[in-house]
Amino acid sequence: MDFLFIDARDPIFGLIILVLSVVVVVIFSYFWGVFSRKSKDASIDKFLAKFSQDDSKIIESLSSLDSPELAVIATGFAKLGDWQKAANFYEKAIKKAGHDEKMLLLGDLGLAYIKTGLLKNAKDCLEELLGAKPRDEKALFHLLFVYEKLKDKAGIKSCLDALFALGCCDDDLRAYIGASELLSAPLSTGDKITALKTLPQTALVKRYICELKSKNYEKPSADELPPLQMCADLFDLDTLSEFWSEFFTDEQSGCENLKFSIKLAKLAKENNLGAKLEFKYTCTACKNELPLFFARCPKCLKIASVKLDATLRQDESFSQQKGDM
Repeated sequence: MDFLFIDARDPIFGLIILVLSVVVVVIFSYFWGVFSRKSKDASIDKFLAKFSQDDSKIIESLSSLDSPELAVIATGFAKLGDWQKAANFYEKAIKKAGHDEKMLLLGDLGLAYIKTGLLKNAKDCLEELLGAKPRDEKALFHLLFVYEKLKDKAGIKSCLDALFALGCCDDDLRAYIGASELLSAPLSTGDKITALKTLPQTALVKRYICELKSKNYEKPSADELPPLQMCADLFDLDTLSEFWSEFFTDEQSGCENLKFSIKLAKLAKENNLGAKLEFKYTCTACKNELPLFFARCPKCLKIASVKLDATLRQDESFSQQKGDM
């Protein structure tokens, strides 16, 4: 009966079986780990979801936990978007943490303060962190946001200098900070446009120029136009069609969905079908979607990460007017 067993004739067969067994075990272990991790995350989320605004006694009872456990709970609340509770637990965790662990948690606490609007607390927290770790890029970006909101020009400059020294201060960041200062300055629209042209001509700066010119009923020139996905919402269909044929090539016009939606909207208008474009704005970094344009994502605080897209919708006002007729 030995002829039925291949390993009697081929010594490699046993090695193949061994390799296959190892592969099966590795695959099983991987999927079991994924399943366990998801179950653990789901359990934590379910546990945290039980808390309400009136659960101060339960929250206080958890204060007896060690710093790592408190940090895990705080991170869970942060993921759920409950930044107030996240800040509370980060504070409790930091009080019990050693120096190194405290430095790791200060950045998270600073972000929690930013999300809850406690900007001065965030400033103190991030400045303490950067005093110990001056090359922490994430903390520098968050502190720059705080200084920007507090209108602390000296703080903004110090953050930009530090980021520049680390090689993290690109044209988008410098242009955004400069444009924000110019747009809030008591200048005429014409002076603001002139001043914006002295900044790095990023897509965001060009959009600002287009916005200001549209308020003055001026037509932007070809070199003042950003990519179409950064300005399509500023113009009506006739102007978009004019710009398309005059300025935009296929490479400059943006994503295919946007191009297709604009063509459909123009076709619908020509045939009196009562359709309109509805725009949405997505952060390319965190995928957050908003109904309004943003220069800095309010969720992840990323600058110049917005991507504009459009879909065709029925114009209800047109349908109502047609029904009245």
